[in-house]
Amino acid sequence: MIYDSYFGRIWDKLSKVTQIYCELMFKTAGELSGCEYYETDEHLRKPPEDGWKPLEGGKRWGGEWQNMWVRGKAVVPASAAGKKLYVKPDTSAVEILCFRDGKPSGIINSKGSDVMNGLHSASFITDGAREGDEYDIALECYAGHFCVGTSPYDNYGKTEPDEHDFDRVYHKTELVTLDEDVCGFVFDLKTVLALARYTDDANAVKAKAKNTLEAVLEDVVLYPLHYPEEKWRNSIKAAREAMADVLAHGESGDNLGYVGIIGHSHMDTAWLWPVSETVRKCARTYANALSLMEQDADYKFIQSSALHLDWMRLYYPDIFADIVRRTAEGRYEPNG
Repeated sequence: MIYDSYFGRIWDKLSKVTQIYCELMFKTAGELSGCEYYETDEHLRKPPEDGWKPLEGGKRWGGEWQNMWVRGKAVVPASAAGKKLYVKPDTSAVEILCFRDGKPSGIINSKGSDVMNGLHSASFITDGAREGDEYDIALECYAGHFCVGTSPYDNYGKTEPDEHDFDRVYHKTELVTLDEDVCGFVFDLKTVLALARYTDDANAVKAKAKNTLEAVLEDVVLYPLHYPEEKWRNSIKAAREAMADVLAHGESGDNLGYVGIIGHSHMDTAWLWPVSETVRKCARTYANALSLMEQDADYKFIQSSALHLDWMRLYYPDIFADIVRRTAEGRYEPNG
């Protein structure tokens, strides 16, 4: 049995490993071509028809309540053929609603710059990309607004935003592919880390997970950028093999239990922004849930508030149509 202090050091090192390797989960395949922009303070519900201007990296935009739309073509390069393709913008926006071929298709937010935060740093385009295929991509980028917060002393002594609080800079919009080997390793490791720390002490799985992590620490390259790719790839393959037994479902007789997970996002109808912004927040959230259903056949989502569903019917009919379709499949549950 591993001593607690020794295990703590192992756990800390391997937690850092998940952060390091998550930066390798997406690989740049190209950039959005023919980029244009459109600035507005309006809450548009679809990409504008006219008024677009050529867009280059370094473009400054923003201001409280301001939006910049970005559009361009995603042309699948040879290096992305057969892979999962995503769009990964670097706009410094607080939140982005992505449109693929005119339809809302997902969310990107600044809190998701860490890949582990729900993969919110990139938005899914297609699975099994084919070289030369083209997709029209549009991004509704929101600069943000002053939000006092809900905890004591948040923004203490500050009654209004500073002049440059919402200044933003557009840099580029990349096309990226998902490295499924790295992704699998990162999430396997996070699962074993959780088993080792949070499983009940009386459960044999906890001890097995701790011993497994000790083996993983011996196998894995801790600093992949300092080594040839072949070496660190072989190391994560060995690490996944070491984790396979503790992640197996019931074959060893261990009481692993069962966890059923249903997606949900609590949406306040009127909170720290006007209702018109809540409509957009609902659109971003529900479009993302539908995108996850497209990527994972097992994903399900429960959505509270009939009012929010009616907003989708009124303002985002494509999202509403997909909600109706997924509801009929038993995967999207309107709940009130």
